[in-house]
Amino acid sequence: MATRLGDVELEFRPDRAAIVEGTQDPAIRLWFSLRPAAPGRDGGFPSTVIVLLDCSGTVRRLRLDSEEAKRWAEVAMERSELRAVRSDERTVFQVTGKTGEEMRASARSALSIVAAALEKVAAGLHADDVCCLIGFATQAGVLYDGRRRLGVHTLQGVLRAIQQDSSFPALGDATNMAEAARIAANMLKSEPGVGRVRRLIIITDGIIHDQVESLRELDQIRAEHIAVTTIGVGQEFDEEFLARIADSTGGAYYYAPTPEDIESRLAAEFGSLGSLSARGVVVSARGQEGAVVASIAQIGPQMRLFEEIRLNGDWVQVDIGDITGTAGVNLFGELSLPWLAVGKHAVGEVQIEWRDAESAEQRKTTHTVQVDCLAANSPNPTVDPEVEEMFMRLQVFRAERAAQWAQESGRLGAATVRLREASTILRRLGAPDLAERFEQQASDLESQQTDSDRTKSLKDWVRRLAQNRKKQPE
Repeated sequence: MATRLGDVELEFRPDRAAIVEGTQDPAIRLWFSLRPAAPGRDGGFPSTVIVLLDCSGTVRRLRLDSEEAKRWAEVAMERSELRAVRSDERTVFQVTGKTGEEMRASARSALSIVAAALEKVAAGLHADDVCCLIGFATQAGVLYDGRRRLGVHTLQGVLRAIQQDSSFPALGDATNMAEAARIAANMLKSEPGVGRVRRLIIITDGIIHDQVESLRELDQIRAEHIAVTTIGVGQEFDEEFLARIADSTGGAYYYAPTPEDIESRLAAEFGSLGSLSARGVVVSARGQEGAVVASIAQIGPQMRLFEEIRLNGDWVQVDIGDITGTAGVNLFGELSLPWLAVGKHAVGEVQIEWRDAESAEQRKTTHTVQVDCLAANSPNPTVDPEVEEMFMRLQVFRAERAAQWAQESGRLGAATVRLREASTILRRLGAPDLAERFEQQASDLESQQTDSDRTKSLKDWVRRLAQNRKKQPE
């Protein structure tokens, strides 16, 4: 049953209220949620959003399918208008002359598509919202600074220039992000954190070359408790790096392979900014009567295994960050139980602390996890089927993550085992199509083949497995 405290509505749902004495490896699983109790002020909270836009050589390439690319290459070769050039630290073939003009007239680059989507989404910003645009490639540059409203350029004008002029902005061909992240950190720190939602959005289609330096700069943003959302377009970006950024800051990661996906992802992100219900959420849990906190994970709006877990006395703590959007946040905790005598027991506590978005008042609530231990000859207790299903979905995500980590360390056999484990669970959940994709991933790994689109779409889909309960991936 949900209860309201300030701007937030809370609900705690254990998977069972009782266990039978002598149960092997007994555990209690707890699904709990924090969501907005009511809409915020009219028009929502003002926001400061900074977009880091990849402007490297690869993102400027026209988006062509294999047949289109082959046809244009053949035409260019016949006209002697095909040449090899260095772009983004790789050798690529460039179509020049008349053929290049004809090709550009019939196709768009990923950069142009992203700029068009940003223009459409940013048109819905309110007068007190601030939006800044920073481009990055070999070097970084501020393309639009929304904090200075008296400038001669407008955000719409800059985005249209990107769509119309393939040479703008001229920042080089490589994909270096650290300098852009440093500029963004300074901008965000100059904006007030009270009464305003601050967000960084990174959009890229390639491999970030200065990952270590970029993470170091992004730590400044993380220290300000600002979420970073990452959007990968195309097939060549490093989804693990982008997901790591999102997870470590409390943001979201998206795969956007089509123009429609790019626009929908941006629309969802911009649309969530105004509906702020809680700031600085911290979740703490501890076991009692010999019980132990086995795990805390986020299951919605995206699944997330926390990179940083603190111990504060006998409490296990994780930082959730701010809660924006209408769906709130859903979490899943597990308590491993000791042998318990017959009777009622308080086996754990969950404590949630946050500040109200409207009043900034500090809030705290504590939930006691109780279980009734029944005699050994008792019938098996009822299990909440929705909580059990959510646990199975979390297990799919954990198996996919374990497979990725095993693959990175060269343990391909272990990776295939975990992928097939995920497939088995998905079949039990009634998702045979998704299960088959995991089976194919395992087979490809064994034969050392890769399907970039399937890999990226699966990783994107499995992160949203809790909210996609009624859907199958396309």
